Amino acid sequence: MGLTQRLHFLSAIGGPLNFSFKSGHFWSALKSRAVDRRGRALPWYTYPMIEYLSQLDFSDADVLEFGGGQSTMWWCERAKSVTTLESNSAWQAELARRTTGRATVLKVASPADAARRLGIQNFDVIVVDDGSASGPGGRVDNARTAFSRLKPGGLIVVDNSDAGYTHPISLEANQAGWARIDFIGLVPGSFGVSCSSLLFRDTPARLRPASPPRIELGG
Repeated sequence: MGLTQRLHFLSAIGGPLNFSFKSGHFWSALKSRAVDRRGRALPWYTYPMIEYLSQLDFSDADVLEFGGGQSTMWWCERAKSVTTLESNSAWQAELARRTTGRATVLKVASPADAARRLGIQNFDVIVVDDGSASGPGGRVDNARTAFSRLKPGGLIVVDNSDAGYTHPISLEANQAGWARIDFIGLVPGSFGVSCSSLLFRDTPARLRPASPPRIELGG
């Protein structure tokens, strides 16, 4: 094997390993939770989505999550307020304990229950990351609620937006004139590739980075 071939071989092996350590993917797999290389919480979105959102200013944003976890801690570090709706009682209690004073974590049993708990409040960012692909209280129902609860200029984050899983959301959004940006790539600690998407009706001002992008995987 010549020098050039050896360098290519090292690149083939070393590149993925470097990404895994630098992004926190390696540690996320070991800990079974999404973290960066310093152990700080990351959302279980794709890395391209995480890196893009990390450039934006959410300091004045009210965030609503359908389904919480590591993402709740991540949003708490960036947003003005975080409200998380959880359908799992045990996880709702644990998440409320972990985020005491930083997020409002509510147990909800159905879309109607979610609407009741939210009152008349609308949000700047809504994350759809809870519920099965379909059925009552699933991601499609949650996305429909998100469409009606988004403030002008706001954006919706749909996780696991791969074709087939949340495809009805994509169809309804497209028919209603919403724009969509897909971020395809690895997810912290996972083996395969996934997709996370941004949906918006009008171009949100907050999609313009507060400063020139500085890409540094794993922050």
